[in-house]
Amino acid sequence: MELSRRFRGCLVIFGGVLVHLSLGTVYTFGNMTPYVTSYIREYSSPADLTYATSIWIFAMSGMGQGLSMFLGGLLCQKIGPRLTTLLGSLFMSLGVLLTYFTIKLSFAVVVITYGLMFGFGVGIAYAIPIACAMRWMPEKKGLVSGFVVAGFGGGSFIFDQIQTAFINPENKSPQHEVDGVKYFTKKDGVLDNVPYMFLVMGGCYAAMQLIGSMLVVFPPSEVFNKWLNVSCVSTQQRIKKLLWNLRQSNLVYSYTYRCSQFFFMVSEAFISMELFSLFFQTVTCTYSPVNVLNVAKSSENKALLSDEECNSDEERYTESQEGVSKDVEAKSLSVERPKDESMTLRPTQILKEKSFYILWTIFLLNGQGIIFISTLYKAYGQTFINDDVFLALVGAFAAVFNAAGRIMWGHFADKTSFKVAMMCNCAVFTMLMLTIGLTSVAGKAMFFIWVCLLFLTFSGSFSLMPTATARSFGQTHYAVNYGLLFTSQVITNPIGAILTSQLKAVIGWYGMFFMVSAFSFASLLMTMTFNVKNCQGKDI
Repeated sequence: MELSRRFRGCLVIFGGVLVHLSLGTVYTFGNMTPYVTSYIREYSSPADLTYATSIWIFAMSGMGQGLSMFLGGLLCQKIGPRLTTLLGSLFMSLGVLLTYFTIKLSFAVVVITYGLMFGFGVGIAYAIPIACAMRWMPEKKGLVSGFVVAGFGGGSFIFDQIQTAFINPENKSPQHEVDGVKYFTKKDGVLDNVPYMFLVMGGCYAAMQLIGSMLVVFPPSEVFNKWLNVSCVSTQQRIKKLLWNLRQSNLVYSYTYRCSQFFFMVSEAFISMELFSLFFQTVTCTYSPVNVLNVAKSSENKALLSDEECNSDEERYTESQEGVSKDVEAKSLSVERPKDESMTLRPTQILKEKSFYILWTIFLLNGQGIIFISTLYKAYGQTFINDDVFLALVGAFAAVFNAAGRIMWGHFADKTSFKVAMMCNCAVFTMLMLTIGLTSVAGKAMFFIWVCLLFLTFSGSFSLMPTATARSFGQTHYAVNYGLLFTSQVITNPIGAILTSQLKAVIGWYGMFFMVSAFSFASLLMTMTFNVKNCQGKDI
C-alpha cells in the first residue's frame, strides 16, 4: 500500500515536471529576444524596436500568469486538476503557434500571442501540478514543490539549444550596431527561420503537456482529508476539526445518513475499519482522546502522524480514561472550531492576514530581478561577447541552475524555515547583481558563472513561495491562495518593463544592475518582518 502510494506520487511528480518543462520555456525569451526583435525590425513593425522595448513581451506574459493563476485554482475545484492543467497548457501552446502569423504583422500583436496568451495559459496550469504533488507527499512539501517547479526552470535548458540550432545553425553573430546594441539583419541569413521556430516549439509543447496532464491527479485520500486535517495539529484538534465539520454539515441531522455517508467516504478514500470505529465513536460522543490516539498510531494510519507528534500527544493525554470520558460527555457535540485556523484559511480569509501582504510584497520585489536577468542577460553579453552559440549555452546551463535552485531552496526551507531561506536568497542575489558588471572585464568565464548563479538564486522564489503559502494558509485552498499571491506579478512585470525601457538608455547597464540589487535588498528587509509560526512555535 505504502509503496504503491509513493509510486503513484512519483508519477504525479513526473507528470508535473513534464508540464512545467513546457510552461517554463517562458525563460527562453532571453535567448529568443535577439531573434524576435531583429526579425520585427526587418520584416514587421516598428522598424526601430529595441531590446529594452521587447521586454514588454515577457512582462505581458508575467501579467497574464498573475491574472490567471487564481482562475486556475477555481477551475480546478470545478473540473479537476487534470482538465485544468490540460486547458491552461494547450492555451499557452496555442499562443506560441499563433505567433507564427503575428510576428509577420506587428510587435503589438506578438505581445498578445507570445506574451499575454502564453502567460495566461501558464497561469491556469502552473499551480495545479504543485498542489497535487504536495498532497501526495505532504511531509516533504518544500522538496516536492521544488522538484515540480524545477521542470519550470529547466525547460529553457532543452529549448534554448533547439532554438539556436534551428535559427542560427552557423553560429553567426549580429553585426548591425545601433547605440551600442547589436541586431541581426536580412544579410545575416538568420531571420528567415524565426517564424517556423514557433511552429516547432508549439507542437513540442502540446505533446509534452498532453502526456503530463494525464498524470496530474489528487490522491484518493483527499476525500477523507476534507474531514480530517492531517497537518501539524494535535490529535485532539484533528478530532475537533472532524466534529466541527460534521456539525456544520447536514450529516448532523440524521445518524443513519451520517453512517451511509461515511461508508461512501470509506469506499472513496480506502479508510481502514479502525477509522470507521473512530468515526462511530465521534458521532455518538463516546470517543476519548486516548482512544483517538490509539487509532491514529495504528499501523495502517501511523503515516498521518509523525513520531514527534505521536509522542507529544501521548504525553499530553496521560490523564485517566475516566476523567477524559467525563469531560467529553459533558461537552457532548458542543465542539468549538479548532484554533489552528492558519492551516485551512480560505482565499477570503488570507486577504485579512498581514503575512499574506508581506509575502505578496516580497514576491513583487524579487520579480524585478527575475524579469531583468531572464530577458536581458544575452543582450548584455552581446556587448562584449561575439559568440551566439556560447551565449545560448550560457542560457542552457543557467536553466539547469534554475531547475536545481528550486530543489535546493525548497530543501533548504524544509531543513531551516522559509524566513531563513528567503533571507539568504535575497542576500546572495543582491551581492551577485552588485558585481555582475565585473564580467565585462573578466570575460566569458565569469559571465558564464555569474549568470548561472543568478538563475540559481532567483529560482528560489518559485519554490519558497509555494512552500510558504501551503505552510501559512494550508493545502485545502492552496491553488487559489497561491493564485492570489501570484497577482503580485501583475504589478511587478509592467513596473519592470517601464523601468527598463525608460531608464536603461539614461543610466546604462551598470545603473540597472544597482537598481535591481536595491529591489532585492528591500525584499531582504521585508522578509525580516515575516513572523508566521507553526504549532510548535517555530518559523514555518
